[in-house]
This record gives sequence, C-alpha cells and structure tokens, in this order.
Amino acid sequence: MPPSASTAPAAPVRRDPLRLVVHGAAGRMGQRIIACAVGDGAAPTPFAVVAAVERAGHPRLGADAGTLAGVTPLGVSVAASWACPADVVIDFSLPGAVVGIAAACVRAGVPQESDRYAAGMLPPCHRHVGNLRHVRQTC
Repeated sequence: MPPSASTAPAAPVRRDPLRLVVHGAAGRMGQRIIACAVGDGAAPTPFAVVAAVERAGHPRLGADAGTLAGVTPLGVSVAASWACPADVVIDFSLPGAVVGIAAACVRAGVPQESDRYAAGMLPPCHRHVGNLRHVRQTC
C-alpha cells in the first residue's frame, strides 16, 4: 500500500532559484525553455537562467538570451561555453555534443539527476536520462 500524504516525507523547500544552463539556446526548443524558465513575470519561477550556449561560430552568439526567446532581456549573452556555477543543464543541441556537455557538467560539479532526486529537488516520476559515472571516470 502506498504511503499516505500524511506519512510521506516532505521534500526540502528550496528558497534560491535553480541556476539553469541551456545548451542549444538559439534553437526553437532552447528559446522555449528559456521563455518558460523566465515565466510571465506574474509569479516567480524556480529557475534563474545563468548561461545560454550555442556552438562556436553560431550567428546569434552575443545576443541576449531573454530577447532571443521573446521575453525580458536577462543580461545573459549567448556564448560558446559556460563557466558559471549551475544546478541544472538542459541540452537541446546536437546528439554529437552530449558527451562533451556531460563532461563539462562533471567538471563543473553539476549534480547528477540521482543526486538531485536524493536531495528532494526532483519529483519521483522524473525520467532519468542516464548515469554519468562513465563520464566521471574519464574526466
């Protein structure tokens, strides 16, 4: 029998927004993710976009990520890499970029999904993309 709502442990409440990095920020999905992360301004969202990434040489490098996504300017320029602290990285770039992005996440200390789930930051129904143990061992 599943635990009742009264017996289930409460997830910790996070007061600071999750620092979000979006790879593929200039594409349709990247722009939509940024717009959703910013919200409509009526209520705070649980995210703060801290980096917007595109491939080197992309024509939209340097553009403001918020303006590009059709929302309020964020003061975050689209760049070819990121070096700021992050809690979440969403990749909507190209399949060939995944290994490099995963390695960058490991080097930057971005928690794995299982780490965030254990900390109560993700719901139990979250789909796990994969385990980064292999990437951790090779970096």
